[in-house]
This record gives sequence, structure tokens and C-alpha cells, in this order.
Amino acid sequence: MKQKIVRVWIDDHAVYIETAKGDIYSERFSDYQRLRHATTSQRSNFECDNIGIHWEELDEDLSYNGFYFYIFQQISVMNQNNTIM
Repeated sequence: MKQKIVRVWIDDHAVYIETAKGDIYSERFSDYQRLRHATTSQRSNFECDNIGIHWEELDEDLSYNGFYFYIFQQISVMNQNNTIM
């Protein structure tokens, strides 16, 4: 899934992306060991390109496509069970 990302930001718990369509997706820091144990300063020191978000100091990369993966899993489960798990 390729969407134009117009904004990337973080808070104490997650990193967020916003698409040109206004959709917002997030990934929790707690799901990534290097980000979970990083300081606020280290988490804030990221760079973005057309593929994803990079924390050079932490040697961590998140692709934008990964932000959509959980949503697709939930849709798949909904389609199979008619409920969100």
C-alpha cells in the first residue's frame, strides 16, 4: 500500500503518521525493543524518507507499510468472524 505521508510525530508511547487523505496510523514503542528502551531525546532524533522512519542512533527503522499491517489483520479477522478481536 503506497500512500503519501504528510506528517510524522511522536509522543511518549508511539510514533504516528498521517496520510494525505487524513488517515492516522501509529506504532507503539513498546513493540520495538530499541524504541522501548530509548530516551525521549533518542526517540525524537528520527529522519523520514519515502520508505519510512529511521533512528540512526538506535539502528531502528520502521517502514510506512508496517503501519498498515495491523489494520489489514483486523479487517481480515472481521471478515472471517464479523468481529474485531
